[in-house]
Amino acid sequence: MTTLDWVATHLDQERLIIKEIFTTRLITIGEIEFSLLSLVNTAFWVFIAFWGSKILRFMISRWLLSHFKLERGNHEAITSIIGYIVLLFSCIIALETLGINLSSLTIFAGGIGIAFGIGLQDLGSNFISGLTLLMGNRLKVGDFIKV
Repeated sequence: MTTLDWVATHLDQERLIIKEIFTTRLITIGEIEFSLLSLVNTAFWVFIAFWGSKILRFMISRWLLSHFKLERGNHEAITSIIGYIVLLFSCIIALETLGINLSSLTIFAGGIGIAFGIGLQDLGSNFISGLTLLMGNRLKVGDFIKV
């Protein structure tokens, strides 16, 4: 056996060990099996989605300010809404990548909607009020409000 054959054999064994580590089932929830590889893959896509959303918001911010001459409040509101929408769709894609069937989460989403309607009314109303204030031209970003 030559040195090259010995190295190739050991590298192949190391590759199999690494593959086994990454593909070994860590936990099973329902019919979904989670491995280290699936968790790393999902974390990677969430990371890409987060930074992609930031880059997209920056690009839209530059484009909206330079082409449409929007006021800063409208500009901030539009880029915030676009950023939230991109993050929402990215998280949905990441959950699908992980293997979670989102059709089964409709009941959960309905429960969240009810909780939002009942328990989080103030948070939701404050969020919408903030967007309304930014879209209206009465207040501008950087203004101080004394209560």
